[in-house]
Amino acid sequence: IDPAVGRPWDLSPVRVDVADGRIRVFQGDGEPRGVGIVRRGEAVEFASANPRYQMLRARGAAFWTLPFPAGGRPLSRPFPQTGVVELSSGAGYFWMSADLLVSDHPYHTVTDADGRFTLPRVPAGPHELVVRVRDWHVAGTD
Repeated sequence: IDPAVGRPWDLSPVRVDVADGRIRVFQGDGEPRGVGIVRRGEAVEFASANPRYQMLRARGAAFWTLPFPAGGRPLSRPFPQTGVVELSSGAGYFWMSADLLVSDHPYHTVTDADGRFTLPRVPAGPHELVVRVRDWHVAGTD
């Protein structure tokens, strides 16, 4: 979508918390989710409320590991490349996962608890809709 006719970026900043054996993604004032939408170049704040040493690993469009010592302060990382970033535990908690979608445009959305979604102010014309569902099938390896 041509930025001149598209809507401006209107999605809230993303914050990621690692606590209680989960990775929770917060965007705006809503409930935590397993996915957040990040504007390319913007930083995301990461924090851990875990009383033990924790590491958060990123793979895909970003490739790093953040260490969180017990009682550590929040950290932030910018996302200079578009694509999907898969977040997981770097400390052996294999069930912990979440995703960040890094994009140049705001035409992304997340479903609600009933699977519904809205995608406001899409200009008229043909568009391709892509749906991403996380599952346990291995699509690739790093």
